[in-house]
Amino acid sequence: MLRWLIGRPDHDEVRLPALKAHHESSVSGLYIVGDLAGAPTIRAAANQGVEVMAHIGSLPDARAEKESDVYDVLIVGGGSSGLAAAMEAKCCQNLRTLTLESGRLANTIREFSKGKEIYAEPKNVAYHARLWLEDSVKEELLAKWDAQLAEEDLNVREGVEVTAIRREQGCFSIEVKEGTAKDGDVVRARRVVLAIGKRGNPRRLGVPGEDLDKVAYRLYDPDDHKGENVLVVGGGDSAVEAALALAEVANVTLSYRREGFFRLKSRNREKIDAAIRDGRVRPVFSSTVGRIDDERVALQVGDKTTDVDNDWVLVAAGAELPHKFFKKTGIRMEKEWTPLRALTFAGVFALFWLFYAAKKYPPLWPHSAFDLGWNDFNFGALHWWEWFTIAYSGAVLIWGIKALRKYWYSKFQRWKYASVIFFQCFMLCILPLFILPRFAPEWYAKAGYAFHLILAWPLSIEAISKPLLAGHMGPFLYAVGLTFVGIPLLVYFQGSRFCSWVCGCGALAETLGDNVRHLAPRGPKSIRFERAAGKIVLGLAFAVSILTIFFGSWAVADEGLHLYGIWIDTMLAGAVGLGFYWFFGNRAWCRFFCPLRMYMNLIGRIASRFKIVPARDKCIACGQCSRECQMGIPVMDFAKRAEPVTLKTSSCIGCGICVDVCPVDVLHWTEESARAAEPAKLKE
Repeated sequence: MLRWLIGRPDHDEVRLPALKAHHESSVSGLYIVGDLAGAPTIRAAANQGVEVMAHIGSLPDARAEKESDVYDVLIVGGGSSGLAAAMEAKCCQNLRTLTLESGRLANTIREFSKGKEIYAEPKNVAYHARLWLEDSVKEELLAKWDAQLAEEDLNVREGVEVTAIRREQGCFSIEVKEGTAKDGDVVRARRVVLAIGKRGNPRRLGVPGEDLDKVAYRLYDPDDHKGENVLVVGGGDSAVEAALALAEVANVTLSYRREGFFRLKSRNREKIDAAIRDGRVRPVFSSTVGRIDDERVALQVGDKTTDVDNDWVLVAAGAELPHKFFKKTGIRMEKEWTPLRALTFAGVFALFWLFYAAKKYPPLWPHSAFDLGWNDFNFGALHWWEWFTIAYSGAVLIWGIKALRKYWYSKFQRWKYASVIFFQCFMLCILPLFILPRFAPEWYAKAGYAFHLILAWPLSIEAISKPLLAGHMGPFLYAVGLTFVGIPLLVYFQGSRFCSWVCGCGALAETLGDNVRHLAPRGPKSIRFERAAGKIVLGLAFAVSILTIFFGSWAVADEGLHLYGIWIDTMLAGAVGLGFYWFFGNRAWCRFFCPLRMYMNLIGRIASRFKIVPARDKCIACGQCSRECQMGIPVMDFAKRAEPVTLKTSSCIGCGICVDVCPVDVLHWTEESARAAEPAKLKE
């Protein structure tokens, strides 16, 4: 079931190395910065390089003996993060470093097309690196960097490939190979910083003829292929932009494995559709390359093979991470399952089942088999589960303050975290445990109606039936009004923000679970499971509520309520809700099983003003928004297509993290703000 729940990752999802504090990998002393560490812009990547070197420089054993052949730090990669790290190490930290680059320094930028615009985003983040950075074009940026690197006189070797990294006798031994040489050297360093990015390993086709000189993975200048028959392989923005540029001077055929384009930037979609209509680009959808010859390329379309005349092939099918190198080095990836992780997951889940079974239904196993006496545990005037409520609220408060500090730059996040702290700590803890027992009528306090002030039906299955059957009309009318008037109005104006601003389950997810939101299952299978499971649980909640209200004296009603309490409240909301946090993200209960979330989503599909609006043609396809979405929504696909995220098309709960982590200010809450953020062409 878990394999089906997780499914395959999104086509856009890239699982990055798992990092600890200060960007340290699972290999002690080996740090990862830049695009490979979730920093997709030059500004963010350079800042990471500075941060890591500042941390290494502060360590007591950072510097080796001056006469030693061991470097303090070896930097692998000469992009923005690697160069910024090298400058920080030399000028500010007094560290002996060596920077190795397999190609040329700033190789990724050098491979950009001529006149490529480069933005110094995000502008709201302070820039700490010495490396020059302003809004510019490729040629200006490289000229500035080349001049600056000449002045800095860094210890750099270009054209050197790192083939292996091993930790030996308290330092690293790094095997390197220069150019086409068969034999390599060994370099030793106390610490290693990997700054290799994600774009240096283009995805290969794996077909006969791919090693011919006419096959390339980068387009430098379209004029080099004037009058040629060109095949472009791929259907993403890079492939389409290359095809459009080549179509001005060459005969272009575009091969794409899917039935049509589906994740292009809106403007690229308009341009490629026009080029296809005009006959400037010939698309071959649902096709793969079968063979590449000197003068032709064989395209496989279903059961048929089509030969097309060809002079040059551009493969623009994305890039792959060097997983074999990572595995050989011992670098663990995010969401990577090992026997130890599986055993830990089983233990954590069992622990939370034990706890929640005792809290809600002590007759359940193992409490039914062993007299553990949980119901007799009292501390002072409070029962043990009331102390649990206090501890739960304390966790929300502590990690909520941490989240406030983390996202203080965002006014939206400041209000959100203040809201979840208030509702959990006051409305769901102080008010029902300390204020109402003292000042409210005894029947009200003992019935626990204070929790129903916030926890509407169907999240609280007895919010309506309990006061109705007890004859308490005030709480009954309040619950009905909250469920069928308050919640729909909230959804209409604010979407499902109840989950991220008010709910107690969401409060812990937004605070304690903030650092694991990227572990959420992704892909079409998990989305289908989400929709099916949510509707099933909502249907069960409705059926049990009807039984309880109209047939409360029947044994079947009590049994239905009991079973719902066991499997939904205890197993899913409790054991799954918390036990899955560190393995499948912080919203396993909220996303897949919570009936109130599904109820709000169904309302939102009928009528809701809520939406997240992307600025047209500004997305850089870094994937940060999708990666940080705790609900597994492929936000980047919406951003690239310039389509708003709504409750009709997603399970968005309005937490706003995707808006605030976007490095280039693509996502906005209003159409006016999104239009104002649309890019203007740089003046050369």
